[in-house]
Amino acid sequence: MEIKVPGQIKVGAHNAKVVFTSNLKVDDGWKGCYNQRLGLIQVDPVGGADKDKTLMHEVVHMVDLNYECGLDEVNISRIANGITEFLQNNLGIAFSWVDIPKKE
Repeated sequence: MEIKVPGQIKVGAHNAKVVFTSNLKVDDGWKGCYNQRLGLIQVDPVGGADKDKTLMHEVVHMVDLNYECGLDEVNISRIANGITEFLQNNLGIAFSWVDIPKKE
């Protein structure tokens, strides 16, 4: 089952627009970034499951900030990867990125 990645994600009091940002990994060393101040999730348009896991990683950052979980980067990655693998391998969910714009 394919689901479209929404252009806007809300977790509690946090809202973020989702955009592709080319060369994010090259320029900053990250595949993605959640900027709470700007309300923006940026994902480098890398291929395949990396985009999906990167998006989930940034969403877990939103959850962590909103619910004050106190997670470190390693545990955020572990949780995000586990959720993504569960959705894909057990529920047959594939993310569609067709509606996500490139950041200008």
